[in-house]
Amino acid sequence: MIATATRLVRTGLVATAITAGAAVAGGLAAGPAQAATQTPAGFVTQMQCTGESGTITYSPGIYGSNVHRTNAALSATLTGCSDEFGGVYTDNGQLSVNLSGKSSKATGTLSGSFVISWPASSHYNPSVGTATLNYATGTLSLSGYTSSTSGAWEGSYVSTNMLVTGHKGAGTKLHPITQQSFVNTTPLTVQHNIG
Repeated sequence: MIATATRLVRTGLVATAITAGAAVAGGLAAGPAQAATQTPAGFVTQMQCTGESGTITYSPGIYGSNVHRTNAALSATLTGCSDEFGGVYTDNGQLSVNLSGKSSKATGTLSGSFVISWPASSHYNPSVGTATLNYATGTLSLSGYTSSTSGAWEGSYVSTNMLVTGHKGAGTKLHPITQQSFVNTTPLTVQHNIG
């Protein structure tokens, strides 16, 4: 039964596993015990990386108080990754995001696509998807969804928050900010809504 439940969780059919578990429990106990085997619906964390550091590069650079179009490339190293099945990985993963949108020195919203290459020892395929990056002075917030048709953790919600720790450029029109370095303030998390 445990092997079956694990296999079902991997494919996202948690409700089926819960129902099957309740049916087995039904042979051992009355109705109230059956209800106790069920769990409330919500988000289940599938993968999490507690450490994240990297850079985001803007082209053209961002400056002033008026938003203008820019492209951005974010690259980060992921550490402290673990999955919902108890796997803990000591090697690093990688987050790469290509974005475009409008930003000033103080605020902006960019959107695009991402690839998360999980630690090699996890043997998970990379996760791919689309995300939005919100930028407000000193902070970056990334959220989006993995592809529902390819890659690890299909159709799951991805999120992380970051703190800017340094930058290149003064943020003026003559010397725009072309790059920021950052570390995370919340883990990079992949979650699936089980309904």
